[in-house]
Amino acid sequence: MRKKIAPYIISGILTLIFCFFTFNIFLKLYFNKFYYKIPNFVGLTEESTRNIKFDGNIKVIIAGKEYSKLPAGTIFRQEPTANSIVKRGRNINIWVSKGIEDYVMPDFSNKTLMEATVVLQKNGVRINKFSYVNSSLPYNTIIATTPVAGEEIEKSKGVSLLLSNFTATSTIEIPDFIGFTLQEAREKLTEMGFVVGSVERKKIEDFESDVVIEIENIGKKVPAGTVIKLVVSEKM
Repeated sequence: MRKKIAPYIISGILTLIFCFFTFNIFLKLYFNKFYYKIPNFVGLTEESTRNIKFDGNIKVIIAGKEYSKLPAGTIFRQEPTANSIVKRGRNINIWVSKGIEDYVMPDFSNKTLMEATVVLQKNGVRINKFSYVNSSLPYNTIIATTPVAGEEIEKSKGVSLLLSNFTATSTIEIPDFIGFTLQEAREKLTEMGFVVGSVERKKIEDFESDVVIEIENIGKKVPAGTVIKLVVSEKM
């Protein structure tokens, strides 16, 4: 009886093996014909994508140019992402780096508005706001900037300028902005004609970060353009 069953078992096993390999060959041929694994474009240059022929009949489209940490002209993002499985012939969007966005704020003290504008525009930095304050300096002379000179900023965030309106020098009382956020205090002090200088951070338990806890010489009357030092909280 066993001798009669054995051929059927062997035949069945061979049939399963044949079906397994046939199915995998079919999947491989089907996959290669209709689907494609996206290559990694990040790190390549824009120029290289024009010269390289990629499998899968894909078309590379430049979707935009933005600042990034990669060098200018380098691809820093793509959609779909690398190794994604897509239908063959699908377009791939890439974004090309315009270079590093960080910018060190120059010292524009006693420079004219025109001089500063030329430098900032050349470096791709926009001017967000102009503020004027009484001063003995010539009209449109820069008294202070936000951020301050030497501070590293992102170009897209822009800068603000405090300018002279060429009247008699005025004195301003240093206000009490304790409890305000750093951003709020910085904006209000700049509008009043002060310059926000160094910002010290102190760790305080059960306290949110970037809240003003100390201001130098509160209530004292000082000339416009005086540098004000702030102390802000840092969450522990």
